[in-house]
Amino acid sequence: LLNITILPPWWRTWWAYVLYTILLGSALYYAYQFQLKKKLAEVESERLQELDDFKSQLYTNITHEFRTPLTVILGMTAQIRSDSNRWLTEGLEAINRNGKQLLTLVNQLLDFTRLQSNHLPVAMEQGDIVQYLRYLVESFHSYAQSRQIKLHFLSEEPEIWMDYDRDKILAIISNLLSNAIKFTPSQGNIYLQVAKIEGSKSPQLKLSVQDTGTGLSPQEVERVFELFYQGQQAKAEGTGIGLALVKELVTLLKGEIKVSSELNRGTKFTVLFPIEQNAAVSENLNFSEVRSETLGYIPAKEQLPRPSQGKEDMPVVLIVEDNWDVITYLSAQLEQDYAVLIARDGKEGIEKALEYIPDIILSDVMMPRKDGFELLAFLKNDERTSHIPIIMLTAKADIAARLEGLNRGADAYLPKPFNRAELKARMKQLIELRKILQARYQNVGRLPLDQKSPSLEDAFVIRLNQVLDKHYTDPDFGIPQLQQKMKLSRAQLYRKVSALTNYSVAIYIRNFRLEKSRHLLAMTDWSIKRIALEVGFKDPLYFSRVFRDYFGDPPSEMRK
Repeated sequence: LLNITILPPWWRTWWAYVLYTILLGSALYYAYQFQLKKKLAEVESERLQELDDFKSQLYTNITHEFRTPLTVILGMTAQIRSDSNRWLTEGLEAINRNGKQLLTLVNQLLDFTRLQSNHLPVAMEQGDIVQYLRYLVESFHSYAQSRQIKLHFLSEEPEIWMDYDRDKILAIISNLLSNAIKFTPSQGNIYLQVAKIEGSKSPQLKLSVQDTGTGLSPQEVERVFELFYQGQQAKAEGTGIGLALVKELVTLLKGEIKVSSELNRGTKFTVLFPIEQNAAVSENLNFSEVRSETLGYIPAKEQLPRPSQGKEDMPVVLIVEDNWDVITYLSAQLEQDYAVLIARDGKEGIEKALEYIPDIILSDVMMPRKDGFELLAFLKNDERTSHIPIIMLTAKADIAARLEGLNRGADAYLPKPFNRAELKARMKQLIELRKILQARYQNVGRLPLDQKSPSLEDAFVIRLNQVLDKHYTDPDFGIPQLQQKMKLSRAQLYRKVSALTNYSVAIYIRNFRLEKSRHLLAMTDWSIKRIALEVGFKDPLYFSRVFRDYFGDPPSEMRK
């Protein structure tokens, strides 16, 4: 028999299957490598994006914090050059004060960088920490008093000897106290409490900084120690560095820190340090060298600006700003041309705007209680103040902040440090634009107002005319009755009517009656005496005289 063996084709041989396996394995390997590289690229892209965001946040926060002191430094330099006799002493003090604030910020950044790279040394010395803490609290008394806040130091022990790093404790306490003062309203209280407690291994020093300020939400409490984090309540300018630095310093000193807070009730920071006595006893008990250069805040001597020298009818400007040096600089720039009013935060700014109805408002954005955007939204949507031009002066100079301000109705947005000539030009321009608005409303009783969708200014004039239309025939209807019907104070009514029409309230009422009389002269054959009485004039002779002054011709001529 002939045995015939049929060999499989090459693609079914064992070596073909080995080749298939190698190819499949290689394909899977390269596919895995491709996906891995893609994933790594995505992770790297996200990391780079986070790094870019971090750098952007760093830039934004640092520039915010630098802009306000630079505004004062540059502005006061110009003031000294223009009037050295008046501003040399005060201006140099302001420059020195704001320069030290910039130095404090730079030192905080350097300390944080050293902490991150483990290059910040600890210099322990043994001494009475209660005495040192009491001195630090006393150093902040002038700052607290400038905000009308009471600062209390409470210690259960007359003295506690332990190892501590003087500079690190200073940085921790100054950041906690300055934050508490910044976010505590006037008439509030801040307490620094010191106690010695028994820990699980050794005694501990317990420091508590408690305030009666705005407080934090639970979400903010969780993130309060994050670098550059600024909560919703943090409406005063800051970098978001201070508390992150505090957390790192406490950890460096083998301590721990925790925070508890409640909205509108206050915040409490508690710090625990181990009490050890291993370092050499300090021979230097003089703490005075920390007073000026190293504290986080050097308070200004707050004095109201001098009364403006000029005409009584000069326009009124309301400055809403929480930095007294900026207030002083702005007041110096404007006092010759404007009557200056001051408000220290957005809430006070709203109250003074409603009380005085100023001609123009300059407002910061980042302020305690109510910020500039809240002030802007309120005043632009209130019938009493909607006409007032508002210029935002702020360290928040990014595009998003500008757009938010302009979208909320700001008439101009100038970043700090601003050019004083530009500021004055903008203010003058806005005052001139208001005169155009006044010309529109001066045609009493003949206004082309949009009744369907009126602006707040049109709505006010429409309501004013409607009230007068019901009562102009009553000769006893005057300013007291009108302000009662309009539900405004005498000052509010006067400032609003004057701002819109450039007329006093009495003149506006008189002109409204004269417009009604002209209509009656054209439409009826009544006598001039009857028409005068019909529109609320008791004296026909006085009616004829003011009619001629207003229209240029006597009533008798109007009928010809």
